[in-house]
Amino acid sequence: MERAEFIKLYTAGVRDFATTNFSGQDLSNVDFTNVDLGGADLTGANLSDTIFDHTTVLSGVDFRYANLSRASMQDLNLEYIDLRKANLTGANLSRSEMNGADFSNANLIGAQLVEADLVEATLVGADLTAANFRGADLRGANFSQAIMVGTDLTECDLTTTNFSSADLTDAKVYASIRPQGEAIDDVTFPDGSKVKPDWW
Repeated sequence: MERAEFIKLYTAGVRDFATTNFSGQDLSNVDFTNVDLGGADLTGANLSDTIFDHTTVLSGVDFRYANLSRASMQDLNLEYIDLRKANLTGANLSRSEMNGADFSNANLIGAQLVEADLVEATLVGADLTAANFRGADLRGANFSQAIMVGTDLTECDLTTTNFSSADLTDAKVYASIRPQGEAIDDVTFPDGSKVKPDWW
């Protein structure tokens, strides 16, 4: 469905767009409040500066390669959502439920994920430079090979988090519970070294 048709239907009061194919469409600056997008194909769509809230249905949505830069996505249910290679630069996902979500190779530079639930989420190879995870639940999350320069991990439970080969240079880990063993193989620690510091 193209943008013009979507806007026409939306303006007429239609809110059910479940399983609709929006692949590659420009849907930037749209307010998706009360919209059902369950199972929709949004691969490669331009969703920059969009608004989603707790009334937006997003179960089963395919966000691969989508541009979600600066999108407002707080307090959403995004469990097991596919966000591989999506652009989430500056997006706000604070307090959202993202258990099992796949952010592999996604761009989350400067994204806000404060108090988000990312249990068992996959962020392999993601760019998380200056992203804010303060207070997030990251148990079992996989950050292997991720770029986490200046990432804020303050007050996070990282006990079972996998950081193998991740770059944590200048990351903030105050009051966090940090992983050990294989989970930190080949990690670049916050001080820029490959040697685990005593305080870790």
